Amino acid sequence: MSGKDWKNAALWFENARDVSKEQGFVTMECNLCSMLGSAIWQTVRCSEAVEPHRRALRVAQSVREDDASHDRASLEQAALRGLVEALCQRDGHCEEAEALVTRLREVGGNTADCQLWNHYLRGVVQMQRQNFQAAAEAFRAAVAVAEKHPAVLQDPNSAGALKSAKVNLKHCGVGAGGAPPRSTIVRMVEKARVSRDWAGVLRWESRLEDLLTLSEAGHPTLIESFAVANLNQGHFAKAASLIQRRVQLLGKLECFAEQGADMCLVGECFVRLDDAQGAGTWYQKARKLGEKHGCYAVECSASLGLGRIEFYTLKRMTEAEELLRHALSVLDFVEGQDETLERDIKHELAKVLLQTDRYEEAGPLIQRLCELAERAGADPFNMVVTLQLAVRFQVRMGDVEQAAKEMQALEDAFTRVPEGVQKASCKLLLERARSRFQ
Repeated sequence: MSGKDWKNAALWFENARDVSKEQGFVTMECNLCSMLGSAIWQTVRCSEAVEPHRRALRVAQSVREDDASHDRASLEQAALRGLVEALCQRDGHCEEAEALVTRLREVGGNTADCQLWNHYLRGVVQMQRQNFQAAAEAFRAAVAVAEKHPAVLQDPNSAGALKSAKVNLKHCGVGAGGAPPRSTIVRMVEKARVSRDWAGVLRWESRLEDLLTLSEAGHPTLIESFAVANLNQGHFAKAASLIQRRVQLLGKLECFAEQGADMCLVGECFVRLDDAQGAGTWYQKARKLGEKHGCYAVECSASLGLGRIEFYTLKRMTEAEELLRHALSVLDFVEGQDETLERDIKHELAKVLLQTDRYEEAGPLIQRLCELAERAGADPFNMVVTLQLAVRFQVRMGDVEQAAKEMQALEDAFTRVPEGVQKASCKLLLERARSRFQ
């Protein structure tokens, strides 16, 4: 399934889990918690995937041992397996994962199924610790259990664990000097990126040039992994340097859409570095490339970036509006865009119109932004960003009743924003909206 499909599945699992809890269906609640954690992991939000698995374990352990209506041991084993795998997608959780593997052995006893899972999960933990020899031994032991007791593979989950053990075993060879082979490092970098473990990616950055000798075809992907990790860690200068290397490679491969998208990303890095001139240069390059090769999404994104520079940095409203309206006109030709680009363009254009006191023109844009925010209601950050704009509009138009409704919705959305940088940004927007409403 696509990332969007997994996101929808996660929402469904979450709703079904809540219904199961209300109805007292313990087994179903426990299973749905685990399914929710797995679905969240597939949406590349691994840091959020751990909690559903923890909840599954709490639900399983809340079942009384003398409760004949539920198989507590089976529920607890399944929850433990999911939680260990989720923890091993995050850096710094090996000790907890190892303790849970020990608990799994205590709960499951010495059955063949439990032996297979214990060996497999012990190997996963050791790979996370970068102890490849110990990991290989554990994976071999898992394979040996399956060969000795083939009946365990009737369980599709156990069959999946065996398949993963065999795949991991291929990557556990130890190279010269005790360091893992380059193919293993590349795989670990990819795994860390998928789980958004940026420290895990950057751990191998000093080996980048060596890793690039493996395969020229894999250069863009590998460079992208380190660039994205640097970007998410706030190392914008390093990220810009790496992305520029990728831009050159993609140009040689004539992958113009990806090349243009990366040019826009370099522009974003320069914006973060407060270098508007450098950002503008890269956005202009991206726009020209998009126009030349018919990459409408690139042309659209580049025009948006240039419009933001005109608005926020140069304070030139006329030029900003012209660029944003151009981006909006090109948007009609973008195939398969997921409304994110539309939201970003219309948000900036609405702000330009509000800034120049053209509230009636801004009204339809803000109404559309509210529709988009409600459609993507699972993202409270976007709700806050949109609703503070709606409060400003309604206050200016003198509709106190509607402004009060928007303000209440804004307050509710703010409570759902997770702690972190986004929460701090949303707090500023909330306080600004409160001051306008008062």
